Amino acid sequence: MVCKRKHIQFSFPIWSLCIYKNYVLITGGGGGKKFGLENKLNIYKSGSMELVKEHSTGDQLASSLNYIPSKDLILAAYGKGISAFKINEKNDFVKLFYTESEKEKGSGTVRPFDQDTKIVSGGEEGVIKVWKFDSETSITKLVEIVVGIEVSCVDAKGKFVCAALKNKSCAIYSAETGCKLKSLMFSEKPSVPMMFKSCSFTNKSLLTLQTGPKMASYLTKWKITNDMQVIPEDSIQVSNTSATYLKVSKSGKLAGIGSSDGKIIVVKTDELEIVMSKMEFHMPATSLDFNSNESAMIIGAADYSCAYIKITSNFWNALYFVLSAIVISYFIIKT
Repeated sequence: MVCKRKHIQFSFPIWSLCIYKNYVLITGGGGGKKFGLENKLNIYKSGSMELVKEHSTGDQLASSLNYIPSKDLILAAYGKGISAFKINEKNDFVKLFYTESEKEKGSGTVRPFDQDTKIVSGGEEGVIKVWKFDSETSITKLVEIVVGIEVSCVDAKGKFVCAALKNKSCAIYSAETGCKLKSLMFSEKPSVPMMFKSCSFTNKSLLTLQTGPKMASYLTKWKITNDMQVIPEDSIQVSNTSATYLKVSKSGKLAGIGSSDGKIIVVKTDELEIVMSKMEFHMPATSLDFNSNESAMIIGAADYSCAYIKITSNFWNALYFVLSAIVISYFIIKT
């Protein structure tokens, strides 16, 4: 695939973004007014990226944005806890609930699962929590898993929670009891350990993103059997540099990956086929999201910019270059 892209520059670093209906929500900043860059949660028109409304979140940083269409709400890590919002007719954010962490540090990753009936969260405090929606305005904590290590990324599906940890390990826990079920082990060679950076479930499997000693990054597909065997089915190198971000589309068919050199990679999850690899930024990608029909994506980066990318097939890309070559050859011959 090839991408048709549009770059937009901002006045603040982007921490997270998501596509909400015909809009794009972007959060970022620099830790509040005390540090010079105010924390923001802004609304932009999808495509044109025209600012619709700017919102200040004060000293509270919002991150890990997720739009849940079935509930028409936005879920986010917010300050020291997690929160949900709706957007009213005036394009103001209406807070539905806020669950503050018992510890002084907050949740870095928040994701819905089980057909958007539950939430999994985890972050700097080294605790993973599983919640259930009681209503739009209320959630109840079901399980708390004390890991003791900062959680880089967490995802859940059915009975399982997978967490990539700051010590570069990765483990699977029970979403029902919180018990640790399995530690993941994978390497290019038996003697070479891989550092796990991120994890995400698809409809059929588990994906993990790892970086090796030479900083090359790999995407691995795992199968979880009924007797709790976790088997690596396939693995591909996706970048020559360290990976920074992994996001699986809602259908589970595509995975978007960001690398530390600013490259964006899109992979088909069933066969682990790279369908797009493009240098887009000068600095690492920090967040990305796919549109509803997965024909386009938007990516935010640490260089204060984002790119809106339309994904087109190899066929049309090849046809474009063939026709361009014919036209150029015609004018060369004519002159």
